[in-house]
Amino acid sequence: MIKRVVLSTEAQADLAGLDRSVALRVVAAIDRFAATGAGNVQCLRSIHPPEFRLRVGDWRVRFHDHGEWIDILRVRNRREAYRRRSDKFVQPSVHKLRCPLPDSRFSPTVQFEA
Repeated sequence: MIKRVVLSTEAQADLAGLDRSVALRVVAAIDRFAATGAGNVQCLRSIHPPEFRLRVGDWRVRFHDHGEWIDILRVRNRREAYRRRSDKFVQPSVHKLRCPLPDSRFSPTVQFEA
């Protein structure tokens, strides 16, 4: 079954910034993965919801796999693919917290007054 591919605006900008030959290789690898599931794909650890990366030479395609469709998040060089940006919220690593995940009963509640 061929999965539908959805590109984020960041991924579109990343692809537009690549050389034409590199961009064609990346798009061909994404299409091959969407059609057959073939490719060098790894699940990234400590990220929720689960995020995957597709390796295409020195380039990494980060995406969410929703079963019937794939959300392409970024297309970055391997040097930059795993760096965290300070201007975006990043989920903390569960393995580094050394404590259980919070229950919904411990989550803060916000009440608005009319």
